[in-house]
Amino acid sequence: MAVAAGRVALGLAALAWPSVPARPWVGAAADDLAARVFGRALGARDVALGLGALAALQLPAAGPGSASAWVAAGALSDALDVAASLASWHDLPRVTRWLVVASAGGAALAGAAAALAGAAGVWVPSESDKQALVQDQASPFFTTSHFDGHPSVLVRGSRIGELTLRELAEVIQDAWLSRASPARAAAWLSAQRAG
Repeated sequence: MAVAAGRVALGLAALAWPSVPARPWVGAAADDLAARVFGRALGARDVALGLGALAALQLPAAGPGSASAWVAAGALSDALDVAASLASWHDLPRVTRWLVVASAGGAALAGAAAALAGAAGVWVPSESDKQALVQDQASPFFTTSHFDGHPSVLVRGSRIGELTLRELAEVIQDAWLSRASPARAAAWLSAQRAG
């Protein structure tokens, strides 16, 4: 539910202020007419996908598979956003392109895991971070003996909707920061503090 609601919120923001979510993706070009039109189109897509998933979750007659289909469609669109970013990689802003790909890639993975009601793996910065996530039995995070000593956790796809958009973003950002080079991580963190 939180993933679908987050998609609606992001979509509404893009419809109202298309340059705001587009700026990390395309930089100063976000203020161009073409970028604003495409930003609004992507916003409309996200509103439709999010509302579709929310409606399917609220309608018992829709059946349990229909919400999964909407979430899977959102995951596919996020994966295609990653592909589009990679195709234009060298033309995108140097620091924020990593955030965009990490965010869209994380959303694609989270959506696919939720749609399949399976699990997805997420890197964590340290063993203490891992333990903090998996020790709470009420949390959707868990691990298995296969991952002992590995800096990652698993998240149950069927329970990912229990996370707020902020919590999910923090987990994805921490995962990216734990794998990024020190220079890229420092540049990204500096840009976040400045922006």
